[in-house]
Amino acid sequence: MEAGLFAIMVGIAFVFMMVSFKFGALFKVFAGIMFLAVGVVLMAGYDIGFTTETTSGSKTITDIRYIVHGEGDWLAWIFIGLGVFNCFLFVIEMIPQAGR
Repeated sequence: MEAGLFAIMVGIAFVFMMVSFKFGALFKVFAGIMFLAVGVVLMAGYDIGFTTETTSGSKTITDIRYIVHGEGDWLAWIFIGLGVFNCFLFVIEMIPQAGR
């Protein structure tokens, strides 16, 4: 997975989580889904990194700089925990409104 896509997904998830505390429950659901998606990608063992290809004549040099290199299980559990936390907050927020 490209590091740029990873950064965008994590950034959007954190923004949605912060916005959800002021503007409502819908953002909690989106943040939970985004965190769970990032956690599943990391749990699958994909590498997160930047890829640079340099072509010089007939030679192509590929340089990969890893942010997370395959063993991102601990980081995946953190993102899954944040996703479950947001889903839990959504459920807690919806329970008082169910009886009205």
